[in-house]
Amino acid sequence: MVSNVGVHNVLRSRGATPGVRWRETREFARLSAIVYGFAGIVVPVLGWLVGLTMLMTSPQWSRREKVVAAGVPTALTLIVALTAAVASAAEARADRLAAMVHLPSGYDVAWFGAVVVLIVTASIGLRLMHAIRD
Repeated sequence: MVSNVGVHNVLRSRGATPGVRWRETREFARLSAIVYGFAGIVVPVLGWLVGLTMLMTSPQWSRREKVVAAGVPTALTLIVALTAAVASAAEARADRLAAMVHLPSGYDVAWFGAVVVLIVTASIGLRLMHAIRD
């Protein structure tokens, strides 16, 4: 009877050197950058989280690149949410303040902000594609 208790099953890509995990390869790094940058467009929050998780587990990027990839879209999303809340509150009080009538609505701010966050995230994903280390 053969036991495989001591054997480590390692996922490897086709043509990879023995003992190298798939998440340590350039192919995985490319895939994680693509998923990070563009899966958020297809499945808005979940796709970005999956791509971010893949990105964080890959050793192909520096700590600084990983912090930027996680921090910039998160900070932009928080700024957009806060700005949309302020615009919605201003719109609700627009009848009292005649000067606020010409400000964009919270709905407009939220959609514009979501588009900006998606464009910035896709740009960071493309930047990560070019920054893959050997």
